[in-house]
Amino acid sequence: MTGERAAVASLRGRVGSDVVLEGWLYNKRGSKRLQFLELRDGSGIVQCVVSRSEVSCEDWDRATSLTQESAMRIGGCVV
Repeated sequence: MTGERAAVASLRGRVGSDVVLEGWLYNKRGSKRLQFLELRDGSGIVQCVVSRSEVSCEDWDRATSLTQESAMRIGGCVV
């Protein structure tokens, strides 16, 4: 996982940057190809998108098995 650790509240000014977020799973929905994970930290809530075609099988299994309020760390590009 690459990128600088960031808070959800700071993401607006970091579009195009790679970041690492840490927090808890607020809500989740998905399909066979995508998982939409809502991560919350002390500063807000953000939607994270996990694409099956862009992650390893192990990471996909982790994303699909998360339950509400699971602690999580996720990295990616802010869009």
